Amino acid sequence: MSTLQIFNAENIQPQVHLNYDGEDVLLNSELGLMMRVEEFPNLKNYIGQTLITTDGTTLLGADDKSWISFNIRSSHRFIS
Repeated sequence: MSTLQIFNAENIQPQVHLNYDGEDVLLNSELGLMMRVEEFPNLKNYIGQTLITTDGTTLLGADDKSWISFNIRSSHRFIS
């Protein structure tokens, strides 16, 4: 089920930003898409954490992010 029916929900390309540094987040270099701290000042609350974002061409809903987070945590526990 798509999060939003009018937005592309195919070929989702999540971007994982490890150890977020508090700067603007590049979503898609080809399209020049950025998530700017000036527009999203709450990003500063996540310095040092892992951010999972869309590449700017699809909608990355909470269900997608939850699944990615689950897989990352499971993989980390398995490797550890």
